[in-house]
Amino acid sequence: MQGYKPGASAPQQTKQPTPVATTAPVPAHPADSAVSYVMQTTQAAPAAAAPDFWDKWGPAGLAFLGVIVTLVVKWIFDAKKRRFDAKRKLYLDVADALHDGAALFGSFGNMQLQLTEIMRRFDNVIKRLSKAEMVAGDDLLRALANLKNFGGDKFGEFLNERMKAEKPVMDIQINVPLHQQLQADVEWCLAEQRRLNVEGPHDQAGHQRFQRVQNQFNQSQQRRQELIDKDKASHDQIITATLKLAEMSTVFSREVIPVHVEVLSQMREELDFSFDVVAYRSLQEDMATKAANMIEKTAKATKEVFGDKSSTGK
Repeated sequence: MQGYKPGASAPQQTKQPTPVATTAPVPAHPADSAVSYVMQTTQAAPAAAAPDFWDKWGPAGLAFLGVIVTLVVKWIFDAKKRRFDAKRKLYLDVADALHDGAALFGSFGNMQLQLTEIMRRFDNVIKRLSKAEMVAGDDLLRALANLKNFGGDKFGEFLNERMKAEKPVMDIQINVPLHQQLQADVEWCLAEQRRLNVEGPHDQAGHQRFQRVQNQFNQSQQRRQELIDKDKASHDQIITATLKLAEMSTVFSREVIPVHVEVLSQMREELDFSFDVVAYRSLQEDMATKAANMIEKTAKATKEVFGDKSSTGK
């Protein structure tokens, strides 16, 4: 072959550079695939799950919330109603206490009413006022405190005046059995004198016995008269004290009006009741004026009956 030289190597052909092929994608690691799946699922889930959750639990949740709201509102309303009912009950009791207190001060002049009963009634009035203080607002609390202070001071004044009549009343009561004993003595003496007069004093001893019975009769009559005079003096003292207590009750009925009106005004305000303070106070003052006129006429008639001795205490 032309151009072939023995022993010579075959001509070398220059290798063409191998074109760089595109690198095949490396298979993803199993862990990476799991992460990617979770991320895709998480992103896609809300869009798909939200409607489903609302359809299942939305209406039920609203219904449950509505029940809760209704129960809370009802509980609040019931609590307010219970508080209102408690106030109304206590305040109505206070209104009764105001009436009983006014009547109590007017009864100091009733000597048939024992002091122990008067003190029991006064304590009952104060207790009812104190109960209302548990639920009273600040303004009503002050009004109730003023009323109790005013009533307490006046109660002491009335009690001191009533004590002036207590001793003569006790003196009269102590004299009752003495009157009975002296009356029995007088009746026995009269009966014995009639017997002696019928039988006649036959001897000196008869005359002496008749004289002794006569002396006993005179002594008993004298002691009876002394007791009668003492009872009359005691009775005059009682009349004087009674008239004084009646006068004091008239003054009290006027002085207590603004205190009573303030308490009633505050109670009605807390209970949300309308109240014309001016008109009510004017009405109470008119009633006090009528009571004062009536007591004045009674006192004048009493003084005339007892010869005006009750006014001087003699």
